[in-house]
Amino acid sequence: MATYEEIYGKRVKEFTSDPTLDTTYEGQVWYNSTEGVLKSVIDFGGWISGANLATARARGGGAGIKTAAVFFGGYADPGGGNQNATEEYNGFSWSSGGNLGTAKSSVGGNGTQTAALSVAGVTTAVLNQVEEYDGSSWSGGGTYPISKRSVGSTGPQTASLAFGGNPNVDTTAEYDGSSWTAGGAYPISKDTIAACGPQTAGLGFGGFPATNVTCEYDGSSWSTSGSMSLSGGRGQAGIQTSALAIAGGPLPVIAGRCEAYDGTSWSGAGIGSLGSPRYDTMSSCGASKTSAVVFGGYGTTYSALTEEYNFGLNTITKAAWSAGGNLNTSRGAIGGAGTQTAGLAMSGQITSGNRTTSTEEYNGSSWSEGGAIGTARYTMAAGGTQTAAIASMGWNGSAAITATEYYDGSSWTSGTASNDNRTNLGSSGTQTSFLAFGGTESPGVSNATEEWNGSSWTTGGNLGTARYQMSGNNAGTQTAGLCVGGFSGSAKDLVEEYDGSSWTAGGALPTAEGISARYGTQTAAVIAGGGPGPGPNSESKHYDGSSWTSSADLGTGRGFLSGAQASQTAGLVFGGSPAPPGLGQATEEFTAQIETLTASTLTTS
Repeated sequence: MATYEEIYGKRVKEFTSDPTLDTTYEGQVWYNSTEGVLKSVIDFGGWISGANLATARARGGGAGIKTAAVFFGGYADPGGGNQNATEEYNGFSWSSGGNLGTAKSSVGGNGTQTAALSVAGVTTAVLNQVEEYDGSSWSGGGTYPISKRSVGSTGPQTASLAFGGNPNVDTTAEYDGSSWTAGGAYPISKDTIAACGPQTAGLGFGGFPATNVTCEYDGSSWSTSGSMSLSGGRGQAGIQTSALAIAGGPLPVIAGRCEAYDGTSWSGAGIGSLGSPRYDTMSSCGASKTSAVVFGGYGTTYSALTEEYNFGLNTITKAAWSAGGNLNTSRGAIGGAGTQTAGLAMSGQITSGNRTTSTEEYNGSSWSEGGAIGTARYTMAAGGTQTAAIASMGWNGSAAITATEYYDGSSWTSGTASNDNRTNLGSSGTQTSFLAFGGTESPGVSNATEEWNGSSWTTGGNLGTARYQMSGNNAGTQTAGLCVGGFSGSAKDLVEEYDGSSWTAGGALPTAEGISARYGTQTAAVIAGGGPGPGPNSESKHYDGSSWTSSADLGTGRGFLSGAQASQTAGLVFGGSPAPPGLGQATEEFTAQIETLTASTLTTS
């Protein structure tokens, strides 16, 4: 019999504790003599919690992928009945989309977040209605050939495949974006069949009455394949040769267990169980068996829960904001500087028209008083570090000012006044190499840029679009600045990048907005909070130098908050306005997604 070393070319090493792991340990077996077990680094699956739906419901339709999903229709109880609501998921939070034309449940769902399809369903009567979603609104599609509920559907919006359903008939239909044609008969009469894959390579499995049958479609006919070890209605993700069967029912038999399909057979080995067991009434989607999302459904009650699936070597902890220590003085439109563990909050508005000279320093857990600023102001340009900060211009309660001051970690000193008196402006850089741009001045909105070299101000290149109340201070440098969003007649989605002499267009925001906190660098920036008005939001977004992606939501939605000159992976925001009791004091810290290589204990079975 061959040894492990002969087969894999590696010896089984012995350690008193697990080694510091990296990907070179994948497949390597070692013996932990303290624990008395064999260990290795192997792929495994696991579920983590996502954000809750706004409405707990089941029997809705789902489409998209883990980071861009859509959920529509369904049934809410007690008393909610059939729903027409649509919710969109960005991987961190749900937001409202356009309502279905008809409130209904037990719908088939497939496609993408911006091109979804709702197939058949039920109100008080069974429907043959089809609706198409374009990412904002629903419109009528080609009528389904048979009125039914709980149909299995898959594929893109313009090349869909639907089969099974209740009344239990074995029909299959193919959609070309406008009309349906008959396909090969499904081998068994079931409803609530899990469906995935494209129209020419579809996969159907499970369903009710409870079955463990798997069926594959080749574009014209179905054939049966390997049976699952479990039966019933299920969620699904993936394609015909690489699929994931997610939980199922009825409870408690399934207990959240999942299985993976390789095109021939099913296996539950290393496939994690759903954290909250639910069955056929949940919705799910995903482009592969290694990345999926499940939402809604019914366990012991109607559920608003979302769970995300990951399969790989690493344990994943999602990015998140967490509460830090409150500011001592509640305020908004603050100047900010520093890092997550050494932040600085300077001046700001405490009540309408009133401002404070208070400076506070953050040590990573709490704020303490620093030296008072010489000129109280808000909506200023600010930046630098906790021990070398700068504040310039802003509003003193009655007028825009030119005053510039710099901080040494204990006290403020007056510097050379700026050339312009502006407020509501943006800024980038350090105490000795600083950039201030845009804002409002008499008589209107400014596109001016000024550069500070530590002793004097000079004129830089103008912004392409004059605007004010851009997203905060503290993203970029004097030679790689970043101007995000803002207002000029209306909210703007414009992004501009500075190279030390001129501004050019960057990747536009997904939505027009301003008054956010902003920090990071020109190619790795974050905005958080703010909004187009009048109400602030809790959203945060990350910039990679060309495009924006959604990230974790703030715990408290607010505008006119400030951020430290932190990194994209370790952020700090504080204050905010308008400021109900407590809101203007709130501090939040951002922790980026963490992927941890994890050792697994090897067992026999």
